[in-house]
Amino acid sequence: ENVKDEMYEAKNQNRANSILGGSLGGITPLLLGQLISVYRAKFDTMFPSPCNFSFSEIYRGEGSFFDAFAGFSPEALQIYTMLGIGASFSNCADLSRSFWNCALELADWLLGSKWSDKKDILYLADGVNKVAMYYACEPDYDKARFYNSKAGQLLEQFAASGKPEILSTPVYESFIWMRLTFNRDHDTLENGYKFAKFRGRTDIHIYALFLMVMTHCVPDLITDSGISSIVSGGVLNLSEQRRQNILGLFKELKSILLSPVYKNATCENGRSYGSLIEQGLSAFELWLIPSHDQILYNLQCATIQAGLLKEPSFIALIPVYLVAFVSLQFNGADKEKYTDLTELCLMAFSRIATFKWARVLGDFLNGWLKMVGGKSVDLSWGSSK
Repeated sequence: ENVKDEMYEAKNQNRANSILGGSLGGITPLLLGQLISVYRAKFDTMFPSPCNFSFSEIYRGEGSFFDAFAGFSPEALQIYTMLGIGASFSNCADLSRSFWNCALELADWLLGSKWSDKKDILYLADGVNKVAMYYACEPDYDKARFYNSKAGQLLEQFAASGKPEILSTPVYESFIWMRLTFNRDHDTLENGYKFAKFRGRTDIHIYALFLMVMTHCVPDLITDSGISSIVSGGVLNLSEQRRQNILGLFKELKSILLSPVYKNATCENGRSYGSLIEQGLSAFELWLIPSHDQILYNLQCATIQAGLLKEPSFIALIPVYLVAFVSLQFNGADKEKYTDLTELCLMAFSRIATFKWARVLGDFLNGWLKMVGGKSVDLSWGSSK
């Protein structure tokens, strides 16, 4: 075991020398600091990292930060994943790939060891969960589920050892986000819903409700196998009982999204999300009732609003997805008019799906669009990996 550790440490030292020594384009502590700053600005707002490395710590030079690259610790995994994400957002594809290759190998090694310190558990679970996000962008959903489940096991086993406070950390919330995305079965969604309501985590509450609504509409969404025969001619036919069950969930979702904290929020260009939310929710409700009066108007207005969005946005994610979904439910003479709206909304969804962890949802509708309209959208999912 000691020989294995020494070999791994030597390998990691060579990797650190390669990255910091400039073989990948003159990487300096200053650039590393900039990548961390980009990571903080783009990613940390929704998935806060437990790692507190700052620009000033990196810019000091080759001190502890350099040594961390050469180590094989949960702290090193944090560094590699943060830099991998930061490099991707900075359009440094080769450098991002190098950081991720380091992270993937390190994560597997670390999972084979035992950890008991809370800081190590948090760093490791968070890093492994970011690896799950990485695989979701490939996409390789089986690996995404695997690493997400490993992150959950680390946290929940630590909680079971008498440290339940770890379940109140942002790292555990990030795990819940991913688990809801990759495991959309009813038990998982129900447990996520209960967790969010109990903890008062409104964003997760909204997301769980949204996925519950969608999986009740289309049970095929629970798996990654695409549309099945439950869709007749490409259009859903809901029984009255299913329709009422969905309507109950949707009304709860609607009441939260129309609250001032979401409705009055503004996007990067200063526009309010209010119109998009109202039009998107109205279109879905009119389809669900069903009453198709004014539905095309609502879909068109929401699609125009969606087209103005450029930056990742959780608030806009759900109404845009609902509009894309509803626009697929018309196969009459005007079918092409509706599928054009789906196409535009899917393009918007791929831009605003926060850091691409939701690409599985967009890919599902893209496959449906291809079946119904004979076309699909070329989505640039990998840009924020």
